[in-house]
Amino acid sequence: MSRRGLLGTALAGYGLAAFEALAAGWPPSAALSDAAAQAIKPAGIAALALVAMAGGRVIDTLLLGQASQAFGVPVTDRTLFHLGSVGKHITAVAILRLAAQGKLALDAPLSRYVQGIAPGWSRATIYQLLTHTGGLPGNFDGQDFDRPFTREKVSAFSAALTPVAAPGQAWVYSNVGYVLLGHVIENLTGDDYGRHITDTLFRPHGLIDSRADDGEGIIPNRAEPLIRRDGAFRRAMQMSSSVSSVGAGGLLMSARDVPAWERALGGRALLDQRSKEIMFTAARFDTGRSTSYGMGWRIESDGAGRPFFMHTGSVPGFRAYHFRAPAGDLALMLMAVGEAPMVPFGMAATERQWPGRTPLARPAIPDRAPGLTAALKALVVDGKPVDAASLAPELARLPLPVATDEIARLNPEQRARLKQFSLVEDVVTIADRQRRYILDLGAQRLPLLACYSPEGSIYRVVI
Repeated sequence: MSRRGLLGTALAGYGLAAFEALAAGWPPSAALSDAAAQAIKPAGIAALALVAMAGGRVIDTLLLGQASQAFGVPVTDRTLFHLGSVGKHITAVAILRLAAQGKLALDAPLSRYVQGIAPGWSRATIYQLLTHTGGLPGNFDGQDFDRPFTREKVSAFSAALTPVAAPGQAWVYSNVGYVLLGHVIENLTGDDYGRHITDTLFRPHGLIDSRADDGEGIIPNRAEPLIRRDGAFRRAMQMSSSVSSVGAGGLLMSARDVPAWERALGGRALLDQRSKEIMFTAARFDTGRSTSYGMGWRIESDGAGRPFFMHTGSVPGFRAYHFRAPAGDLALMLMAVGEAPMVPFGMAATERQWPGRTPLARPAIPDRAPGLTAALKALVVDGKPVDAASLAPELARLPLPVATDEIARLNPEQRARLKQFSLVEDVVTIADRQRRYILDLGAQRLPLLACYSPEGSIYRVVI
């Protein structure tokens, strides 16, 4: 697959040009890079770096836009992008290594390693925090990216934190849990989280540039975080240094370092086979049903039933998408400056590179349960209030506002552009029913997974 082909099709999914000029060769001239960067602006992307690999070899790279628009500095393979929550799997790797070294137990409560945990959730285990099943809320209430968040402040929040469910009873995506996992790493190693990641994971395995962020610091080669407002890019909110480097997603990576990280993940230098199996295996509810989430990875399958793992990341001014597939040893990392939704953008690039390896390639099938689809559309598209009686135990155990937040919904712009809501898979087992849809928004295609109990109650809806 040529760089021109990959880029053209991925961006064509947003109604953008195919970049015929990029056929002139790689790397493109400064003029061609500038032209391409101008074309991706409508997608809300100011700059990007993409690396695709197969069998441990780089098969495609793409560098577009400017790392600094103010000074006209182009993106290079050494430009540092913030990974956001894509970095959660790196925190998980660090925890699993400590477990393999006998320094912690995954089934031990967090309170064994972090002091001051509120009694209401002191039983939440390290494993449950890694898989978002610890019953913790998504975020620390009242805390924002630009406000300092010291360890002392985290401790005060943690001591007063009210759980949203009993440990192991529900799945709630929790940045809180991963912030505290960063503290576990610090307490057990006696080192700063970012320094531990750099010194034990990055540098020994060939990553030269990657490191923890420091939002208020001056970091050579870090891209300038931008957002798009009123047709122009503007500076994004500056993150506090104590927020930009947390275990929930506080790491920077360059395109040059992606191959080294992927090879380390694919081999046994970072994790032994058992630890990798734990990380890439979906946690289960006490009902026996799957959460479709491992440790820092969403766990999906393509049309042929082959598993793949993915995650997205989002902090002010940066977006990221990470894809891995065991069959073929495939990997794709997309790091960007801006606010574009990474699931459709990243999957479009993945699908173009390896046709049939994402849900986007699945054809529509006859819908033998149109009532389920109609009820789902009422929630996802029309924004109908969630009826607690329609929820399976995994969601019903949560406060209704929290359960509502866990059900994916289209925003007003997406609703206005929706052209088709197509069923592409309907798998019924003794334990559950999983229905996959593709939402055609014209310029985008969104995959949606809806999971039901045998009685038809919803327990998971994700895009």
